[in-house]
Amino acid sequence: MSEKIKQPMTITRLNQYRDLHREVDMLENEVRHLQEQASEQISDTVTASAPEWPYVRHTVIVKGTPPMSTKLRRRIRRLKDRRAHLDDELEEIDVWIAHVPDSMTRQIIWMRYLQGLSWQQVATRMGGGNTADGMRKKIERFLLGK
Repeated sequence: MSEKIKQPMTITRLNQYRDLHREVDMLENEVRHLQEQASEQISDTVTASAPEWPYVRHTVIVKGTPPMSTKLRRRIRRLKDRRAHLDDELEEIDVWIAHVPDSMTRQIIWMRYLQGLSWQQVATRMGGGNTADGMRKKIERFLLGK
């Protein structure tokens, strides 16, 4: 295996896969919202005069984007850092699955943990008289190294 797996793979980590994807989407939406909020233009009217005589007064509309506050920048940075951590975890799970040597085991893991199918649905899709308990036990034995 060329990529380095930082932690041993467990059922708990595999069960987190879909939740991690949902959290990534949630973080993306929050960052997008904060960036849109920070880039909203503000405007105001001011009184100005002509630069030369006669100094005629008139109203000018001033528009602009206020500078992003340090607090908001730090919040966006924290969200992006958390997103990067989640991406690393997702990639590690993907790499681990890609390196599972047995095709049937890899397919079971894919259907159960990445697609979120029930054990019964996995058994039905695998066919060949497989049972839900048989699928579950195959993965448990694989993860325990038996």
